Amino acid sequence: MKPDPVKPAPDSAGTLQTDRAAACRQWLLKQQQALQEPLLRIRRTQGNEAIHAARVAARRMRSLLRAWQRECHPPLVAELRFELRNLGRLLAPVREADVRRQLVASLLRSPPTDLKHATALIMASLDQARAAIRHTLRHEFRAARCGRLLERIQFLTGDERLFDIARPGDTFAADADKLRKRVRKLRRQLSKVRQNHARLHVLRIRAKALRYRAEAVSELGTIELTDELKFLRKCQSLLGDMHDLRLLETWCDETSLDERLRQLMMARLELLSCRHQEGLSKLRAIRWRSSGTDEARDTVDRADRADDQP
Repeated sequence: MKPDPVKPAPDSAGTLQTDRAAACRQWLLKQQQALQEPLLRIRRTQGNEAIHAARVAARRMRSLLRAWQRECHPPLVAELRFELRNLGRLLAPVREADVRRQLVASLLRSPPTDLKHATALIMASLDQARAAIRHTLRHEFRAARCGRLLERIQFLTGDERLFDIARPGDTFAADADKLRKRVRKLRRQLSKVRQNHARLHVLRIRAKALRYRAEAVSELGTIELTDELKFLRKCQSLLGDMHDLRLLETWCDETSLDERLRQLMMARLELLSCRHQEGLSKLRAIRWRSSGTDEARDTVDRADRADDQP
């Protein structure tokens, strides 16, 4: 009797890559659904929260596509990221006007009696400018070009060819290790930056991208990145507030304002800026025992001690 043929061993690496590609695709589809819901609300009401949610979903999709681009079909991922960028640029002016109006209202809360009229004029001017921007957005969303853009985003996200390049070295565990290293690098860079607003803006964008990627890896790979995510969220929030204040300072310089009103706003901006600097100092002082293997934790602890050296 002939011996039974030896069955080939299952391709565990191939199965792993197939599962990873399917997980990435499902995550992207989930984000695309999170994008569609606020876009429908924007067409009806253009609420502040809907615009912010749509921008966040679009940015999250772009960040994840950039992180996973080695595993994606190059022309498809390039086109999808391009369309998401166009959508973000379409929504940006409305969000910026909303943030500016909110900050000015906060700064001019309870103004002196002799400045109440000037404050009312400024708020009316901001409301008028915001209404004009929203009217433009409403017109853009009703245009055929915007409809084609949204349809193209939906089509590209669901394209089965998007994740079609399997790379054996790409796993969620490897992604987590890379993320930990990049978070450590971000912390070192943050500790060296003082009053360089342009550099802080770059670090804010980097922290935002790392946060979106860490949230995906943590959920898809069931990997603990609690401390890293906590740091990234605090970093993004604080640097975002500092960036908004910087933009408002520029707006105050470029806008015709009553001089006493300008002085009041700048004084209150300076107070907020000092509070943010204190928060930044606390953020730089954060130390944590990084999640991961014992070897990785020991490496982080040694690097933390090295950072404390003069």
